[in-house]
Amino acid sequence: MPPPDRPVLAVHEIRGALPTIAAGGFERPVPAAEGVAVAGDAGDASIQGALASGVSAAEWIITRLRG
Repeated sequence: MPPPDRPVLAVHEIRGALPTIAAGGFERPVPAAEGVAVAGDAGDASIQGALASGVSAAEWIITRLRG
């Protein structure tokens, strides 16, 4: 919400702009196949989700490489 001294000029609802994802419905990291890590916003459709997914995938890869 804008500060009280600034009115809302317009609101635009864009249906279908992001997929509907239930809270807590995505677990990271997600290995897609043996030796493959999935990263991006496919499971948690947001920039923050994509960043967190990349960190989790990197941690998963590092763990696998260290054995």
